[in-house]
Amino acid sequence: IDPQKLIIFLEGKLKKNPKDREGWLILARTCLIAGYLQKADLYYSKIIKIFPNDKKVIEEYKLFKKQFP
Repeated sequence: IDPQKLIIFLEGKLKKNPKDREGWLILARTCLIAGYLQKADLYYSKIIKIFPNDKKVIEEYKLFKKQFP
């Protein structure tokens, strides 16, 4: 699967359904794997805003920031 196509697809789906927690995580992770660190940071930040009390999301974002400050 082409990460760029997946990113575009997920961005479109999440515009329609912004409460899709798993969609946001897949999007952020795909950006990370594809090397789009700024986009990954942006999407992790959005997930935190939408789900501020989700411990899994918070821990994953902390690991991301620790690896890529």
